[in-house]
Order: sequence, then structure tokens, then C-alpha cells
Amino acid sequence: MLKAPSKSTVSYQNKNRSWELFRDYYYVLLESLGQQAQMKRTKFKIKSKIFLLNATTISLCLSLFDWAKSKESMDTKLTQRLEEQLNEIKQKLSKKGTLKKISKIHKKVGAIKSKLSRIGWLYDIQYVEDHKKNIVIDIN
Repeated sequence: MLKAPSKSTVSYQNKNRSWELFRDYYYVLLESLGQQAQMKRTKFKIKSKIFLLNATTISLCLSLFDWAKSKESMDTKLTQRLEEQLNEIKQKLSKKGTLKKISKIHKKVGAIKSKLSRIGWLYDIQYVEDHKKNIVIDIN
């Protein structure tokens, strides 16, 4: 495949399909759904619309879709930004005189994850806490 298929591919295929396909499909349905009608010797007619689904598989790859490349690079940048901000907090935890309260650190990390929500939800951040002192010792 050299380029992405157009949006009207299914419509185009249905328009150019042979009418015999639809006729054959109707008789298959009639045979399976119309068993009760045959017993009563009455005609069976499908009154509602029949929808056919095209189950063609379309392979997706970066070489075909330019927007996927930009999305991938954006996610990479967001991941780097999130990890940098988490590392900043982690480094400050080892320094004296910096904010280490459990509630404050949880709030800070939560703010970072929500700010970068596109990738933040993927991270499960573990805290090493000292509950006696009510401080966070480390972030993993």
C-alpha cells in the first residue's frame, strides 16, 4: 500500500459490487431466518434494512500516516518532561530544608501527572514514606 485509503472506500466498493452478491446474501438470510415461514407455507419478506459490513483490514504504519510521526514525537517530549520533573522532586528529597511532607509531595506529583495527562496516566508512581515523620523519602 503506497498511500492511505480514502474515506469512501467502503462506499465505492459497495457501489461497484455485483448485484449478485446482494441477491445471494438475501437468500442466505431468507434460508436461515425464514425456516418458520416455510413451515407455515407463507411468504417471508425482510421488511427492515440489511446492513453489510466491510471487514477489510487496513494496516497502519508510520510511513503511511504523517500525523502518527508527530504524535509519537510529542509523546516522547511529554514523557521526557514528566520524567525530568519527577527527577527534580526526587533530587530535592535528598537535600536538607526542602519540602518533604507526604501530602505536599503527593499533591505535587498529582499536579504534574494531570498537567501532562496525555501520558501521565501511564505512570504508577511509588512512594517510600516515613509515616512517623510524615515525610516522603524516595519516589520510584
